[in-house]
Amino acid sequence: MKTAQTGSDLSFSLWDSEEALQRLGGNRSLLVTIANMFLAQIEPKRTALTTAVSQQDVESIRFTSHTIKGAAGDIGATALHRVAAKIEQLAKASELDSIDEQLAIFDKTVTATVETIEQELPKLAPTSA
Repeated sequence: MKTAQTGSDLSFSLWDSEEALQRLGGNRSLLVTIANMFLAQIEPKRTALTTAVSQQDVESIRFTSHTIKGAAGDIGATALHRVAAKIEQLAKASELDSIDEQLAIFDKTVTATVETIEQELPKLAPTSA
């Protein structure tokens, strides 16, 4: 399991596929489907968040980071879930300067998470007998 630094001294899993698999009752096919949906949707969501931050649109930042937090949580992307939760919390407090700082961490975490999922996903594909 790969980990990422999220701006604090703690490391969190980039993708805990085993946790996600447990939540899905061991259904590998469903996890593969959900992970592929995540991969297809994360870049547009990253762009939406970056745009919202550049426009200082606190409500869009809050909404988009909340959406990313949920999607990351669904597939066991703990590090991304935590960074998105931090951005959501900062948006609720209208702390735009702090959000700018978190955005760099967010971008690195998205990139590392996507790379990890793309590497690990083929190992989860159900094998045909």
